[in-house]
Formats: sequence, structure tokens, C-alpha cells
Amino acid sequence: MLKVLIADDEKTIRESISRSIDWDEMGLQVLGVYANGVEIYDAIMNESPDIVLTDIKMPGMNGLELIEKISHTDLNIQFIVLSGFGEFEYAQTAMRYGVRHYLLKPCSEEQLKTALREAREICCKERALHQFSEQHMVINHSLEESIIMDLLTLSADQPDNFNVSLLEPYQKHMDFSISKYQIHYLHGVSEENALSCFNSIMDFQRLHAPGINLHAIYVKDCLIVFFKDHPFSWTMEENLYKQIKYLDSFREENHILPNFTAAISEILTFTRYYETISYVTSDRLIPVCNYKNIINVMNRSCMEVCRTAGNPDPKIKTEYKNWVRALLNQLNSIDTPDFFRQSSASALFTLTDHDLCCSLVEATEIILELKKIQEIDALKKYFIPWLTERLQDSQDNSRIHGKMIRDIKDYVEKNLSNPDLTLKQIAENHLFMNVDYVSKRFSRETGVKFSTYLREVRMQKAKELIAENDSGKLSTIADDVGLGNSPQYFSQVFKKYTGMTPSAYSKMIHGKE
Repeated sequence: MLKVLIADDEKTIRESISRSIDWDEMGLQVLGVYANGVEIYDAIMNESPDIVLTDIKMPGMNGLELIEKISHTDLNIQFIVLSGFGEFEYAQTAMRYGVRHYLLKPCSEEQLKTALREAREICCKERALHQFSEQHMVINHSLEESIIMDLLTLSADQPDNFNVSLLEPYQKHMDFSISKYQIHYLHGVSEENALSCFNSIMDFQRLHAPGINLHAIYVKDCLIVFFKDHPFSWTMEENLYKQIKYLDSFREENHILPNFTAAISEILTFTRYYETISYVTSDRLIPVCNYKNIINVMNRSCMEVCRTAGNPDPKIKTEYKNWVRALLNQLNSIDTPDFFRQSSASALFTLTDHDLCCSLVEATEIILELKKIQEIDALKKYFIPWLTERLQDSQDNSRIHGKMIRDIKDYVEKNLSNPDLTLKQIAENHLFMNVDYVSKRFSRETGVKFSTYLREVRMQKAKELIAENDSGKLSTIADDVGLGNSPQYFSQVFKKYTGMTPSAYSKMIHGKE
């Protein structure tokens, strides 16, 4: 539901507007009515509304000053300006700031509804376009790319047709079952023409369907392009393919599959018979099937790390250390940046699927960071020490903790929104133990003080909430993690923990900058 604010210095007018419209029916929610420009400006900065109805002449700050001030922010607001007779010059000024709706007072209810409908339609279109912004697509495409390349490498060693069970570690990362997928097999494409062919398709896609992520795989004389089902494919078939003149003996074959699982299963069953399989990007073909030995060892190492993590048995603990060493050695042996990124992403997918190493949000952050680093030495320096530390923490802090520590952590998870949560409260009212004993025991077994642990849990939860909802209010998130009594303090703690403000982190994780 879109958010609306109303400002007019005449009480009867602002109350009449707020009461005369059936806002729910229009899919709109009035968050507040205000009497002057200063009040409405503060409300805009706090609420980030979609639509603002404002009078021109108001005390404190007039409507034009308000619009000009908001124009310098990154807020995307549809203004509906209300003005008295004889103020047309104000309308001209408002239009220079992009205002599309200007109503002369007194206006009828139908005129106001018409303006609101038009503003709502513009907001909805812009919101839809924003969801498919180029940067947002890059982030989604990078994650999907990592998954697809990982599946290519894993499927190369399958003795029979593609095993759907290989998809399980990736289910939480992308849509595997809801959206239909199209596959276009372009037979007759030589390897030297594969890149230019794919770039022609991507240029066509950006023009006709900018919200679609294209993926492509190349095997001998065949470019396989696949994407979520979209009507633009018919235009592509009728117009684009005829323009690709360099295709020799060109033959096209198109399939529509019920979901990504069916699509990737068909593709990987088809490609597994070829000696060389490449994932196609805009500037190169990336081979992903020539590293069977490393892939086998890494996959086995990851699974054994997951199996042995946290087991208190000394022999199993030794096994865990050996498998971690094997995993790290294999990563360190890789000399190709693309393959290192893919192998690192593969390890993260497996470990996070077994609740080891890091959360889903942290894994996403790591994968995005790996995409930025180009040199193999820099990639190793960034990722291997981080993974080493996290796997050590997984052994030290997972299932080996005693029941008391597990009880404390469970209690924290269930009561995280309580701003008064303390170890003293947990010790005396939940564990019925001496707080000094509990504090020393917690620090000894976890390696951190309880206050440090609580802050880390709160910040990690805040990151997850921001990642789940890019329009979430800061105050609501602060409440959910137990810091709602001071959003400013929450922002300070979040910045100290992550190195950026909550709003900056939201823009980064949702691809808005």
C-alpha cells in the first residue's frame, strides 16, 4: 500500500481531504496531516512517503520551498500541489521541479481522486522499474551465476543423468520452483561467434525486457540461452535471430519448462556429454568443467567438515581439523580467479546449508565482495583467512557447548527484542544460577563476553531484517533487535559493527548504489 502525507494550513481543508477519500479502496494509506511546511518536511524525511498533497502558502516553509528541498534528496515522491486562484506562476515553478499534478482550490472530490490515481500509477511503475534496476539485477545475476556455474562443475562427475538432489544446498538462494523458464538452443553457433551472439541477445533484451536476467552456456556449436518466461522471446524469435547473419546452418529450438529445477536439469543433462562446457558472460567464455579432481576433493572436504563439526569426541575433532586443512589447501592451490570465486561460493553454499561458517546474509556479502576482486593473490588473501577463522569458530562454538550455554543462546534468540535483556536477568530468572558463575562460564566456553555476544547477535539480526525488507523502517528494525528506545544509538552501534549506516547497508545489499 502506498503512503500519503497531507499538508494545508487550513484545518477544514486538510481534514476534508483526509476524510472524503476512501483511501483503502485506492490502495493508499494516509500517515498524517500537517499544518505547516516544517512539519510536513520532517514527516517526509521520517516516513519516506510515496505521495504528498501540499498547499502552496503555508507558514514555516511554503509548498514550493518544500518541493525544492525534497528535490535535492534521493526521495522519489509524487507531489500533488493545491493552490488558490490567481497563483498560476506557482504552478509553473512547481512544474520545473517535476510536479505533474496541480489542483486549484476548491477542487472537487473527483478531481482529487483523478490526481491520486495518476500519481499512484506513476509510483507503481517507478517502483516496478526500481526493482529491476541495473545494479539490483547485477547482484541477483551474480548469485544466480555462481549457482549455475557451481552446478555445471558438480554435474560433470555424475555417472547418470543430472541428479536433482544436487540442487538442495541452493534452494534458499533463488526461486527453484515457482517461475517458468524458457530455454533457447541456438545450434550452429561457432565458439568464435558465441560472445557476439550472446551480446546481441543481451542488447535486444535490455531494450525489450530490462527486468530479465539472461544466462548462457556454450558447448560445441550450440549456445544455450535461458531465462524466466517472458513474452519478449517471441519478438526475439521473429526479429533478432534473423539479424544474426554470421550463424552457419542456424537452427533454433525452444522449450518452456515449469520451473528452474526442470530447466537446469534439462540443460545439464544435455551438456554433460560434451568434453568442454563454458558459462558465457558479456566478455568471455568461462570453462567450468576442467577441474574435476579439485572439485571432488573440495566437495568431499566440505561435506566431511559439516559432518564432523562440533563433535566433542577427540578422534572426530582431529578428523574435523584434517578436513578443514584439506579444504583450505585445495582453495590455496587454485590459480584462476574465476575458478577461485566459483569454488569459494560453492564451499559457502554447502557450509551455510548446514548452518556452519556464516549466515545466508553474510555469504551473500562475501560473494559480492569476491566479485569485486580481480587478482588471485588478493582473492586468497581476502577469503582464506576469513574462512579459516570461521571454521575454527564453528568447531569451538557450535555443538560442543554445554547445555547452559545453549540455554542462554536460545533465550537470547527468543527474547532479542527485549531492550532490557541482560545476563543477570537470564541467570537469576531463567537459569536460577549465580550471575558471576554464569558470566565466567559463558566467557570461558564461548571466548567472548556476554555483552559482546549479545551485540553481535543483535547486529546480525538487524542485517538479516534489512536484507529481507529494503523498505523496512529503521525504528521498527531497532525495536526488533532490542534497541528501539534509541534509533540513533542503534545506528551508531550498527555503523561501528559493519562500517556503514543501516541505510547505506540497505542500499548496498539491495543494489541501490
